[in-house]
Amino acid sequence: MRFTLRQLTVFSVLASTSHFGHAADLLQLSQPTVSSDIKALERGLKVRLFDRSRAGTALTVAGEKVLPYACAVLEAAQELDQVSEVVASGRSHRIRVAVTPSLVNRLIPNLLQELANSREGLHIEIEEVPTGGVAPAIVSGTADLGLGHFVSTPHGCTRATVGFDQLWLLTEAGELSADEPAPLASMKSRKLLIWPREQNPDYYDFLMKVCQKGGMTPITEESPLRISGAYSYLLTSGRAFALVPEDYARDTPATLSCAPLLPPAQVPLHAVWKQSAAPVVRELLSMLQRIQRMLSTKGL
Repeated sequence: MRFTLRQLTVFSVLASTSHFGHAADLLQLSQPTVSSDIKALERGLKVRLFDRSRAGTALTVAGEKVLPYACAVLEAAQELDQVSEVVASGRSHRIRVAVTPSLVNRLIPNLLQELANSREGLHIEIEEVPTGGVAPAIVSGTADLGLGHFVSTPHGCTRATVGFDQLWLLTEAGELSADEPAPLASMKSRKLLIWPREQNPDYYDFLMKVCQKGGMTPITEESPLRISGAYSYLLTSGRAFALVPEDYARDTPATLSCAPLLPPAQVPLHAVWKQSAAPVVRELLSMLQRIQRMLSTKGL
């Protein structure tokens, strides 16, 4: 091996700070030690990683190419350390998952059932968050994995698409049938019940485009938390309608009715997690993707 993990760590920190003194402070090493580690790494890799001048320290072209590989080695080493610690101690994994309300009726129950049947030692804690609340839960550290529609990707995080959900119409009982797709034009006389745009701009704008393609520009009524909350009377009284994922629509109470949207429209279901998350988070993601495909195939 022509390098050590400490040398790679020093390299990555110096690349982010562009200053030997700042890097030394962050690493709690002496500045000569930082300089020595960089020189040793450059000798081992046989490339010059930094340009040093009075103007400062900057990555060379070679350094820019090497940096992502160095970071990947450090991340893999951290994952190995986490896995070995769990295996050696015999501890179980506990993963906190932040989800939006539209996922708690179908996808999450299927996930919990499969874990109960086949995966000992992996325990899931579900935290329900408002639309737009998934990414903040990951950034704040209150969740290890986040699931929602049109989830943003915060710095230092990774996002993957779990699948796609069909949009359904939701309004007062007796108005719609789950067996008969309904056009948006049938809702022209009603307001659109939706969360404030600032909670999830991408999702909000997508639904507005869906309405425009359906031949309407709706008047909106905002419900900050969830449409089944304080403002649900607008739906049950027929004054408003909502556009919701199928998972949410199929669990509507008797006071509401739902139908697939015509023409059909889909929203992406995203998962997001910190790049430093334990490997078991990716295992859980693979399980979610498989369950989502199964549910989509069955049309449940």
